[in-house]
Amino acid sequence: MSRVPATLPGNASAPAGSRRQWLGVPGRLAVAALVVIAAGLAPLSTQFERWQAHARRAAATGEIETARSALGALFALADQTAPTIYDQLAALSLEMGQPLDAQGYLLAAAHAAGWSNERRELLRQVERALGRNERTQVPAESAELREPAGSADKFSVEQLIAQRDWAGVAAALQRGLQQTPDDPELNFWQGVLLGAGDLRALDHLRRAASSEQFRARAQAALDALQQDAAARSADRWTALGVALVGGNEWALAQYALDRALAADPLHPAALAYRGYVKDQQGQDGLTDIQAAQTIAPRDPTAYYFAGLHWRLAGDHEAARQAFMDGYWLAPQNPALAAEVAGSFELQGDYAQAESWYRLALDLAPADASWYALVARFYAETGFRLDDGGLAFVQEAAERFPDDPDIAASYGWALFQAGDTGGADAAISRAVSLAPESVRARYYFGVILESRGDPAAAADSYRYVVDAAAGDDFYRIRAARALQRLGMLQGGAP
Repeated sequence: MSRVPATLPGNASAPAGSRRQWLGVPGRLAVAALVVIAAGLAPLSTQFERWQAHARRAAATGEIETARSALGALFALADQTAPTIYDQLAALSLEMGQPLDAQGYLLAAAHAAGWSNERRELLRQVERALGRNERTQVPAESAELREPAGSADKFSVEQLIAQRDWAGVAAALQRGLQQTPDDPELNFWQGVLLGAGDLRALDHLRRAASSEQFRARAQAALDALQQDAAARSADRWTALGVALVGGNEWALAQYALDRALAADPLHPAALAYRGYVKDQQGQDGLTDIQAAQTIAPRDPTAYYFAGLHWRLAGDHEAARQAFMDGYWLAPQNPALAAEVAGSFELQGDYAQAESWYRLALDLAPADASWYALVARFYAETGFRLDDGGLAFVQEAAERFPDDPDIAASYGWALFQAGDTGGADAAISRAVSLAPESVRARYYFGVILESRGDPAAAADSYRYVVDAAAGDDFYRIRAARALQRLGMLQGGAP
């Protein structure tokens, strides 16, 4: 899935450090685990069944992140007050090894409809999974909802945020902050909830920023709210929403953008970003995105998000056209040029992709990230490696010797050119620069296997399978390699 930068696409470029995560490169987009089910194409019950089946399949094969994403889509599609839905989510969460999530869903179901025999039995299973066998107190049939001993109000807040019950969130935060006024997570949530409408939000966010765990998120929210004290409420809420998008806080981002649009229903940036946020939660954001295009037809932001929408839906031609429309509105923007290139690449038109990638590089020639993107294109597609591609990757590696992504591309390009020794050295350097890189680890496994060391190769492949997301291109490749070597345990992902 593409990841949007925390600044609008009309800017000169996306932030360094985040760019490689969201540009259209095949290693991330070739295998898509989740797709948007557009509104009107299927009844709500059918959509729910599809996501439920997807979550079960992912849980059964150990793809935890994919299963969690599917559960998020269930929340977005479902009637948030239906206790049977909470029952199903609780059972799914327990199946995928997430007992705390299961506990929250179960409590929500019991709160709405009381404790049935089935819910009491599921609670026993949840308590056992949490290691609370000796102190489990299963509610009597007539008992009212009671949270298990030791549960905190912030656990309730998490569930209420997922339900978009903002009145409930406010009440739970008030209770929690009375008990633990310095808790950074509670203060972060409270700061976001108060947002642009209350100066107390800044105090809460500063308290959250004192914690290393929440410092980046809280500071981003603070910066958004303080960047222009004289700005309109809608603009400040929009800035907060964009900051929350940068931290993948989807539900909170939608809350902030909803507040922005309540203040100004025709705010194009808020509409465009809300459309993107909806897409990321399994909803259909196209209506918001198209409204933003209508209101501000010369703003590239909505065209950028339209491209991401269509790419997520698998319509690469529509995505390419949207990105190209956005580029012609901001022809100095390398990010939009690169997205056009990524669309051509996904359509198999490598010659056009090369031209657009090179254009992106020409627009930001001093930035290592664009060199890394073009190097990855040549290395992974093999396009024109013997006609300037390999030379370009080598030049990039010499110019940016400490960039692990470029080193990995150089090693893979050398391997395809038959230079196993040079490939080994370059990939080893990439692994030393970024030991957590699943791409470099996968390439390292291939090189080890080619050298006749299947046991060492399997170790590298296992790291990729364990560390990468469930739908990651390299994880699937690594799992297939382990299967080929006869060393895959637990089945393919």
